Amino acid sequence: MEFWPEALKDLSINLIASLIAFLLGVGWAKRQWKKDQEHLAKNLRIQLVKAFKSAVSGLDQGLGFLKSNPPTIPNYRIDTATISHILLNGRDLTSEDLFTHLNWQRYQLDHINTKLDYLHMYLSASGDGLSTAVLEGFGSLVVHMETTKKEISSLLPALEKKLDARNYRLWRISIFVT
Repeated sequence: MEFWPEALKDLSINLIASLIAFLLGVGWAKRQWKKDQEHLAKNLRIQLVKAFKSAVSGLDQGLGFLKSNPPTIPNYRIDTATISHILLNGRDLTSEDLFTHLNWQRYQLDHINTKLDYLHMYLSASGDGLSTAVLEGFGSLVVHMETTKKEISSLLPALEKKLDARNYRLWRISIFVT
């Protein structure tokens, strides 16, 4: 007769201990997941800042070619594949508004690349040199490049500021966690 009460007591203690361990494990996993997401978001922003700075540098170089006398067409494309890759892989790590704004700037860079490709194809096919239509296209391209450069340049400090604020917040949290 003494076996059953003792067994039930041991079973209930084991169940309670298992439940406590389960809750602690789930809590730790959620905390770790949130920490990983914050780390990924931070790395995403760092990589986006680098990629957009590279694009601004490419725009500067391209504007230098187009504004030279005589104007020449840059013989390279602005790297938008890196920006696309970072944005699409990190889409869940940014707000929808930020993603839309960054993706719009990526689209503008792609559009500039398309205009440059068109000018290259036109000049390669015609062999005549620069016609009036192409020179007008230069003006449109220069304005587009300057506008996009200005918009991306105004976006970068905001992204970097978010990085600095996020680093401070993570540093503050890590003091209490560790």
